[in-house]
Amino acid sequence: MRVATVFSLSIIFELAGVSASAVSWDSPVSVSETQLGTVASTHMKAVFSHLVKNYTLSNAPVYREGYPLYRYYIAFPKNKAARISYEEQELLDAGGDLCLGKASENKTLQQGIDGSLTNFIYTDRREDGGFSTTSTNIDGEFDIQDNKTKTFELTVLARYDIPIVVGTNCNQVQMTVHGTMVSMNQTNPNATSQTATTGNHIEPIKSAQSNGAETLSVPRQASKLLSLQTAVVLFAFINTFRV
Repeated sequence: MRVATVFSLSIIFELAGVSASAVSWDSPVSVSETQLGTVASTHMKAVFSHLVKNYTLSNAPVYREGYPLYRYYIAFPKNKAARISYEEQELLDAGGDLCLGKASENKTLQQGIDGSLTNFIYTDRREDGGFSTTSTNIDGEFDIQDNKTKTFELTVLARYDIPIVVGTNCNQVQMTVHGTMVSMNQTNPNATSQTATTGNHIEPIKSAQSNGAETLSVPRQASKLLSLQTAVVLFAFINTFRV
């Protein structure tokens, strides 16, 4: 009989810091799985004429601290992040139609157009299906600071009284984002809980055996230093021994 397994593959992956794939849109994440959303990113110098992104669970970006729309910022709680399922950018004419058709082109906006802004509104689509449209100031912030919000969808629309792309009749920018709020941890959210410590003493991980076979103790912090490749090799090596 083989020696009782000292490391299971799941433990190896946890100690190596590899997170399990998300199983739902609200699956928790670690900080390392997220990207920082900054206020500075709302000052976009170029916008796509028509861009729609529908993400799947496997490729959805996850933002921490906040999400940047055009000249507007969605702020998140410190312990939360947002998994994005849908993004849309559009350049529109005065009538609200696509000014450059459905072609997806990244167009540079003219400089110095803030003085020609005539209206800036956001539409908040709530989880119950309702929505509200509010006129607000440019460079504002939509603050999600409660833990009750599960999903959000926000659209911003900036209207100008001049063309904002040279050689076109585009004078509106519209952006939409839909996301799901998730818990965010400093480390792998799927890892086992931390072992108890007393002072500087660290409880070791011991193989559970009752057949007299030799046990192996590995300090948890030391095992975290193992690379994934090293851990897998060690796993295979240990299991080659027979009693």
